Amino acid sequence: MVFAFSSHAILGSDCATRVISALPPMDDDTRFCVRVCLHEALYNAALHGNLELMDIHCSGITQQVQDRLDDPRLGSRPVFVTCDATAEGLSIVVKDFGDPQVSLPAEDRGHGVGGLSLIRRLTEDMTFDPKVKELTMRFCWKEAI
Repeated sequence: MVFAFSSHAILGSDCATRVISALPPMDDDTRFCVRVCLHEALYNAALHGNLELMDIHCSGITQQVQDRLDDPRLGSRPVFVTCDATAEGLSIVVKDFGDPQVSLPAEDRGHGVGGLSLIRRLTEDMTFDPKVKELTMRFCWKEAI
């Protein structure tokens, strides 16, 4: 399954629920982890990737986000979500189209409390390839589907 979202959609609605509703049934714990990780990944892709905002905790961030959403070069970039469910588990790839030269915020480089650190703790496996701007998350089913 492939989904495409705009940054407007990600920041204005619950796109994670749309993706999860199309997935096979899963136990509550796995559903919770998938929802949290997908929500974080989508927001990271929109804010840090497509809109190229590094510090989202600064004053005036709401106006910065709106200005970048209104910029046709930044605001029109899509975020793709590809899901592959097998008997063993679920793989979700989130791809943004931000500038690969823009580095990750320091808090997300591995040991902080940012979105990637949270995703790393809630998935069986997580990889991020900054060159192609893809985050891959893998989840194992707790119960057979």
